[in-house]
Amino acid sequence: MPTRQAFLSAIVLCVFSGSLLSAAEPGPEARFAAMTPDKVRAYERDLAQRIADLSLIPPTINTNPLPKYDYDRLDYGMTIGLARTPGGRLWALWVGGEDGPKAFMVAATSDDDGETWSKPRLVVDSHSPALPIPRSVIVGNFWTDPLGRLWFFFDQTMNHFDGRQGVWVSICENPDADTPVWPAPKRLWHGAVLNKPTVLSNGEWLLPIEFPNFPGFGLMRHANEDLEPLRGANVFVSDDQGRTWSRRGCVRFPKPCWDEQMFVELEDGRIWMLARTRDGTMQSFSADGGRTWTEPSFPTFKHPVARFHIRRLASGRILLVKHGETIDAHEGRSKLTAWLSEDEGQTWQGGLMLDERTGISYPDGFQAPDGTLYISYDRNRATDGEILMARFTEADILGGRITGPRSKLRMLISRPLKNEVLRFESDAAAQPLVTGPAAELETADGEIRTLEKGAKIYSNRVYTFHDLPAALEGRRFVHSEIDHTEAVCVREGVVYVFTPTSVRNKDVTIGAELMQQGFVKAALLEFVYALVDGP
Repeated sequence: MPTRQAFLSAIVLCVFSGSLLSAAEPGPEARFAAMTPDKVRAYERDLAQRIADLSLIPPTINTNPLPKYDYDRLDYGMTIGLARTPGGRLWALWVGGEDGPKAFMVAATSDDDGETWSKPRLVVDSHSPALPIPRSVIVGNFWTDPLGRLWFFFDQTMNHFDGRQGVWVSICENPDADTPVWPAPKRLWHGAVLNKPTVLSNGEWLLPIEFPNFPGFGLMRHANEDLEPLRGANVFVSDDQGRTWSRRGCVRFPKPCWDEQMFVELEDGRIWMLARTRDGTMQSFSADGGRTWTEPSFPTFKHPVARFHIRRLASGRILLVKHGETIDAHEGRSKLTAWLSEDEGQTWQGGLMLDERTGISYPDGFQAPDGTLYISYDRNRATDGEILMARFTEADILGGRITGPRSKLRMLISRPLKNEVLRFESDAAAQPLVTGPAAELETADGEIRTLEKGAKIYSNRVYTFHDLPAALEGRRFVHSEIDHTEAVCVREGVVYVFTPTSVRNKDVTIGAELMQQGFVKAALLEFVYALVDGP
């Protein structure tokens, strides 16, 4: 029988022997320890490239985005584009999330020439919780081609910019239908399309693809470095009505920014390209259809480092929408004005003020068949987040003021309501209960009854008023079905609406809709609205 000392020695030897076996197994770091520094750097770059390649996964167009992307869930607004279909429907496109990695794209429509707009009816959001970094959709536009089809251009990139991006496109053949069909998007090339194609007099379509002339951001700074020779303000062309596209030329502007280039075909046949740089707007000309270009120079107008809008009109004039009260000056992203040129951009007339406020930017638009001009832009993206529209004529521009019977400024397309709803629901937002003569309401599907405790609220439910603020007792209310209440105001006066906060019931609250119509939250203590009396 072993002694106590021998027994302890056996234990020590066993443990020591086990430690040797464990240390002999290679750890996960072993393969890197054997690499040279150059191989480690190559591995790091390969991993970054594999992450960048996640932007090549085809995106999905969500045509049923509610309620997830309703206005009360949105907190940001950056305009992207505006287009009109052959049937007169307007399609507006903007960015939600942020002008950065959180970006996604949202679209809405108007069937009354921009007077009212739908809730979001199309969204492209490429984010996924499984991704190591965000995958954003941040640049794009709508364009109605000569055949009446509505093109939806948008990019997809890792982070804010992964050194490659990618132009994706879906072409809708029935954009005026109740349920437009958007085919699965196809990738056209690298870069992004912010501005609409230009149809040349020879029938060719020129597509401005911006492929930023700088490295990717953050983790993506070494991704897609092999594409460097292709960077710049690219010119793509189609001679078969968009079935195929080919790269024809490129301009590398000094002090590159997001190029955001646009084309105008001049009367002498040259192509005029204007682009955004860190020194403001610059220009270049091509006399061979976009194959070669002149050295960049400055145009006859001054503009900040921001998007502008320029296009040939049916009248032959050139429209320019820029910042600044005068053609040769600006005050940053404020004072959005419209100008016309009758001498191919050498001089400019008009200066119609579309919006004089600060924090406005990114104009885009089109000319309708009747000659009316439409321009969309945004205001205070991260706070107000408004997407706005101006509707005006060439006569308005030349006269310097709105005179057309249908001309109108500051038309609201959309406004994110998430932050406003939070403020609306906070106690700080509450105001004293408005009192005064009640409005007179008429209802076709219910009846007007007296508001009192114990009264039955709905015609098809057993809910009754359990409690009421004293200030409301004895007033009149619309008694109707729980799923539908409709009333018309036939005499002005005070109207009250009960709705739960989103904290109480986020699926049925209509706080956002009420706020859009001008209602304010009343400073009343929370009360038990209804109890179920019976099964």
